[in-house]
Amino acid sequence: MESSQTYSIGDLELIGEVKASTIRMWEKRYDLFSPLRSVQNERIYSQKDLNLLLKITVLQSFKFKISYLSSLSEAEFENLFEEYSLKFNSSNKYLPEFLFLFLEKDGEGFESLFDKVYEQLFPEEFIVNVLEPLIFKIKKLIQIRNIDSFYADYFFNKLTLKLLYLAEKEKKSRGSKEILIFQSDSSILPYNLALVYFLASVKKYKIHFYFNKLTMESLEKMKGVFQPDIVYTEFNENISSAKMLKYSEVLEETFPMSKNIIGGSRLKDGWKLLPDKIYTVKNLESLSEIL
Repeated sequence: MESSQTYSIGDLELIGEVKASTIRMWEKRYDLFSPLRSVQNERIYSQKDLNLLLKITVLQSFKFKISYLSSLSEAEFENLFEEYSLKFNSSNKYLPEFLFLFLEKDGEGFESLFDKVYEQLFPEEFIVNVLEPLIFKIKKLIQIRNIDSFYADYFFNKLTLKLLYLAEKEKKSRGSKEILIFQSDSSILPYNLALVYFLASVKKYKIHFYFNKLTMESLEKMKGVFQPDIVYTEFNENISSAKMLKYSEVLEETFPMSKNIIGGSRLKDGWKLLPDKIYTVKNLESLSEIL
């Protein structure tokens, strides 16, 4: 992945999953990186710096200490990495390459890697260990780098369509259980829910999926119409706790026999307010255990 792409220390922290304070310490104590400085005196790291950081994290997973790794010559370090990288079998090892291709705006390369990893992993593993953390990191990169909103929307729209396409392929052998997936937010790019749709397809659910926002009034009209085994929605927008509570109460009244599940970033503040009968999930791994 040689490139002229440059990175901030925030980029390295996000992609390499190493704290910025640790990177600065390695730089000062072990002279591992030699970043340039911007006009504002901010560190500017190269692709070579990022590659080195990622290699260090792989070797650290095999209990090699940074003090030892920093003492090796470049050739010794590369030989050690080559030996142990063959043993490194984590499904999230693909994340840095995905993020690099995203930053390079290499849509063809991104899709090619997507297809390759999808073929190598079990679908559920791909969704939980690759796609969900990947989307989280891309959203963070968009914030950190102030990435063009047109490109970001285009990327997520294309990703959503890809996820729905794969979900349809997985739906060929459905079971008898039903799940209702819908938006309580007003996002026009429901890539989070597309992941849930994909996961439900892998779990062989018969799926009812609503792209558009379902208001409380629309939900109430469903009462008595049908009773799915699972009802799932998310709260990601900055709504009031009172409104979130009211929405969950309507959910319980409308689907009293269903297992009602709520996820989304808004839950970190308001999950304690929800009725006891409502299941809350922090991530797709938690949701997968319930389905």
